[in-house]
Amino acid sequence: MKKIDFHTHAYPESIADRLTGRMAPYSPAGMRYGRGTLRELAERNARQGIAACVQLNIAASPGSVRRMNEFAVQANALPGIYAFGSLHPAYEKAEEELRRLRDAGIKGIKLHPAAQHFQVDAESAFPLYEAMAKHGMIVLFHCGRDPQDGGIDYAAPAAVARVMERFPQLKLVLAHLGGMDDLEQAEEMLWGRKVYIDLAMTAGYMPQQKINAFMKKHPSEYILYGSDYPWHDDQELVMLEKANLSEQMRRQIFWENAANLLEIEEI
Repeated sequence: MKKIDFHTHAYPESIADRLTGRMAPYSPAGMRYGRGTLRELAERNARQGIAACVQLNIAASPGSVRRMNEFAVQANALPGIYAFGSLHPAYEKAEEELRRLRDAGIKGIKLHPAAQHFQVDAESAFPLYEAMAKHGMIVLFHCGRDPQDGGIDYAAPAAVARVMERFPQLKLVLAHLGGMDDLEQAEEMLWGRKVYIDLAMTAGYMPQQKINAFMKKHPSEYILYGSDYPWHDDQELVMLEKANLSEQMRRQIFWENAANLLEIEEI
C-alpha cells in the first residue's frame, strides 16, 4: 500500500547534525533516527516504503523566515518531497512571502507556536491566518505541549478550537492528535470535528486503547499518517498495525486523505 508521511523534518546540511543532536534528548526515546538531512529522509522513505512525505520547516524568528523558506523551495523540488514553508506572526512581509512560496509550488505552512513564542489564538496572529486562507495554503499547527515550551501551553486544544471557529476557511492540519500531552482536552474540543489531525509522535506517548478511541471518534477521512521523523521512525506504522483498521481506513490514513489535501493524483 502506498503511503504519504505527512509529518517529517529535515534541515540544511550545514546545521542538520548539530541541530538534531541538540534536540534529541527531548524526544520520547532520548535519541534521533538520523542526522536530519534531506538525503537521509529520502533513504528512510525508501526503506519504509513511503512514496512521498511532507517536510516541515519552522522559522523560529521573523529574521529566519526567508532563510528557512529558501530551503523549503529547494527541498520541494526533490522527488517525493512536499515541503512546507514557515512564517512568523511578527514577519512584516507575509503577503509577499506567501505569493513567492505559492509561485514556487509550496502548498502549505508550518506554524509551531511554542518554538515561535506566540499564543495560537492571539489576535496578533489573525492577519497571518487571514493571509494564509486568502492564498489557499494548508496550515499545519504543532498542537499541545512541547518539551521545550518552558511550561507555557502556546497551542492548547481549546485555543486551537477558537482559531478554527474564527477562521473556518483555513485548511488546517493539527499535529500530534491535536494536543501533545493535552489529550483529554483534545478529545473534548477537537476529536470528532471535520479537521485534519495527524498521528505524528503518538506511538509511545499514549496507550494503544487511546489510539483506538481516537480512530473510532474522529472521521476517518480526516486522519493523516505522520511520524515526526527523525524523532520517530516506524513506531506509528507499528501502532497502526495494532489498531486493526479496515482496508478502507488504511487507504484513507496512509494515502487518500493526504493525496486529496496535497492534490496529488499519482506518484
